[in-house]
Amino acid sequence: MQSPFPEVPIYAVLLELTTTIPSSYGFDLDAQLMRWLEHRLTDGLVKDAAVGKPEQLWQIRHSISEAVQHLGRMVAFDVAVPRSRFGDFRDRSIEVVRELAEGATVYDFGHLGDGGVHLNLIVPGDTSAEKVQALRDAIYALTVDEFHGSFSAEHGIGPYNYRWYRGHTELAKLDLSAALHRYFDPFDRLGNVRLGQLS
Repeated sequence: MQSPFPEVPIYAVLLELTTTIPSSYGFDLDAQLMRWLEHRLTDGLVKDAAVGKPEQLWQIRHSISEAVQHLGRMVAFDVAVPRSRFGDFRDRSIEVVRELAEGATVYDFGHLGDGGVHLNLIVPGDTSAEKVQALRDAIYALTVDEFHGSFSAEHGIGPYNYRWYRGHTELAKLDLSAALHRYFDPFDRLGNVRLGQLS
């Protein structure tokens, strides 16, 4: 789908509004939205806006992940930070990427309602595994230590987060997760890495 903006903005917010109030009650959500936008565009709170069919606008959002995967070697992060600190986190994470991964390009998006940030990077193909690990550690440290966020937001722990999970989780929780793993998945059909201390 073609971009709804004449120039691609640095950042855009996709907002979908719906109502359960029947139109027969005299409430026109579209008209309310357009009036609100008119005022916000006039006072400068909103710089630009594109109003369209939800399925078309969501298509843009959902195509980001697939498109980025075709651009080169991807290093992906699924983190979360407090919503009020999202802008600061984005600025700081870009600084970290520039410092540790020269030539990398940031393609980030998220869902601000829960603070989730998909920080996807395309790094040069010859970037060493050691540099990628150093970058992962730096982004996770930034997320957890500086912004008091989560290094594993939407998609669970996963192999890349295992060391951070072990280092930031109390022993009792580790033992409980291991016990639950043994009980619900005794044959390791969901994975053979036990997240707890028990074996």
